Amino acid sequence: MITGIGFFEIVLILVLVLMFFGSKEMPKFIRETARLISKLRLYSEKVRRELNEVTNIADDVLKPETPYNNEINDNKKKLRATGMNNRKALTREQRKEKSAQIAEHFFSTEEFKKAKAVMIYAATETEVQTEESIRTVLSQGKRVILPYCYQNSAELGIAEIKEFPADVSPGEYKILEPRADIRNNFLKSDIQLVVCPGVAFDKKGARLGRGKGCYDYFLKELKERITIVGFAFQCQILDEEIPFDYHDITMDILITEEGIKRFKENTSTG
Repeated sequence: MITGIGFFEIVLILVLVLMFFGSKEMPKFIRETARLISKLRLYSEKVRRELNEVTNIADDVLKPETPYNNEINDNKKKLRATGMNNRKALTREQRKEKSAQIAEHFFSTEEFKKAKAVMIYAATETEVQTEESIRTVLSQGKRVILPYCYQNSAELGIAEIKEFPADVSPGEYKILEPRADIRNNFLKSDIQLVVCPGVAFDKKGARLGRGKGCYDYFLKELKERITIVGFAFQCQILDEEIPFDYHDITMDILITEEGIKRFKENTSTG
């Protein structure tokens, strides 16, 4: 592993520059070297964060099940079924109308206005619809990042899209995902705002997904650094509190057709 350049190596480099290029080139050499070191530090930090996240995901997946965890999972299954049934009970026209209202609330937030890179999901038929929202975000010159699923894994990948729907195609679960040829083109640490779906939420911002934990594992590193927004229909908001597991991530903001609910003030956009 490269541990850095020592004092004597730096002196030797400076002497060689003086011998071959003269003292006039010394200031330019120092400036260029400082600029290069700054860039290397920036990208090495980003790579380190990405590698740490992969390690964290592996550690979480390998944790053994306990009776306590099994009880939590059983409760979650019941609440997940309630949220799913409530969502499916809406007609297509109701989902379209309510989704438009949710998008309007979202675009009014300061978090969205300040963010330059927004991660947002491509919706299934019964979720809060995001097709028009994606087009709107692109039209405003912001960067749009869409997630995709790795096969047989709890891990999410991400990619930036430039056009919608030209840059997407149906994935493993028939959900629109970035085309395979444009993936791995965006660093997770550059995301400034995340919008995620859910099967159900409670009044404190806890979220239930489909049970794979994909978003929870993905958001683990981003929590407390950027704003995480949940999109839901009001019928998906449960009166009962969702039981909390070790890997669960709560929302900073929850938006329904009825308005905006904040659980943390002054959230950052990166």
